[in-house]
Amino acid sequence: MPGRCADCGARCLERADDGKFYCDACWSKWQHSSQVQRQNWGSGSAARAPGESRSSATQEVMNDAQSRLRAERSDKKRKEAEAKEKLYWAARREVANRLIREPVVGQPSAVSSGDDAKVPVVFWGICDLKFDPRKPTRDQVKVLELGDGRASRFSHHGAALKEAFDSNYVMDPAPLRRGVMVDNKRFTHDTFVDCGLAHLRPKQLAYPRRFAADLADRIREDLGVARGGFVVLKLVNRARGAGVVVCPEAELDATLRKLLMPPVGNALNQWLSEKSLRVLSSDPRPAEVLAEQQLHYWSNESPVFVAEELCHSVPVPMPPTGTAAASSSQPAVVANGAYSAVPNGAHSAVPNGALPDVPDGAGSGQDHDHQHHGDGEEVFDGTMRVAFALRRGSEDPDRLALDWLGGYLKLPPH
Repeated sequence: MPGRCADCGARCLERADDGKFYCDACWSKWQHSSQVQRQNWGSGSAARAPGESRSSATQEVMNDAQSRLRAERSDKKRKEAEAKEKLYWAARREVANRLIREPVVGQPSAVSSGDDAKVPVVFWGICDLKFDPRKPTRDQVKVLELGDGRASRFSHHGAALKEAFDSNYVMDPAPLRRGVMVDNKRFTHDTFVDCGLAHLRPKQLAYPRRFAADLADRIREDLGVARGGFVVLKLVNRARGAGVVVCPEAELDATLRKLLMPPVGNALNQWLSEKSLRVLSSDPRPAEVLAEQQLHYWSNESPVFVAEELCHSVPVPMPPTGTAAASSSQPAVVANGAYSAVPNGAHSAVPNGALPDVPDGAGSGQDHDHQHHGDGEEVFDGTMRVAFALRRGSEDPDRLALDWLGGYLKLPPH
């Protein structure tokens, strides 16, 4: 019965002593090879069967070819990303020059209350970002989240943005459906990368939502977290701080165990009974903050979670005492083994500490949120929320025009 050559896959008729088929070309190549070549083809032993040695060599050639193919694809993607990033910077310069020539001052003027007079938009969205002008231009802006304006809170200082939208815009009957992109943190990140805008995002990696002994070490290595640094853990499909834990790298392993290893059976029932007694507490104790995040992780339907680098904004003065400031949910922050609530967005609360002086153009390192300057003024590493609307172009409906509605800093109550 004919068969296939064990080395090249060609059709052949004769079986060798090792029970495998070899074509005349491969068998002749083996016979005329030197002893050293035979050792290299196999595992280093000339006594191995010819077919086994040649199969190992063939596998090695295939592996090399696959490695070259992966390298070529990676290089192609890198060049494509660089080209897209150049287009971004060119467009940014064009917009900056246009704003210099024709500055936009204030919010759009209100129109009549009738929807017929309002501008139809296909998407109303928000960006939460960190901004630090002390850093190099490429690293000054980091977009933390995207969101749908219809589902976003515009409390306190953000109320003016919602008023501006309600006064001037109305949703188009055929809006853009981008829920998957803005609601899934991994999808959001990958979209930025595919568009050549990876520099606008914190470094992010996805991991199976399953504990492993080396998981903390892999996250530290993948993100390049320095000793004493922080890691931001997030669920990919939760919003308003749910599933967000800001964790010192020294506490990463212990925190991952708590989030990814739920109790089972009676132990789970006992845990739930103990926590349910304090579920309505208006002033949750530190351990209860992490307990809330544990429930999000234990019940989440996504098979993965993400780990991000911690990003910072230039510190801004805190509002005067008694002033209401914007606030959102309470992600957990781990501080020397303790957990505390934070009254701001995903990246906005780390343990108290002093912000080191950062020279112009340098990075801020692992600084903290609440700080005190030398003059005693309290400052905060705030998250900026900006709102925008996308509308169809007047000349070409397939092209979208963007209207900025404004922005504000999300600061804690003071």
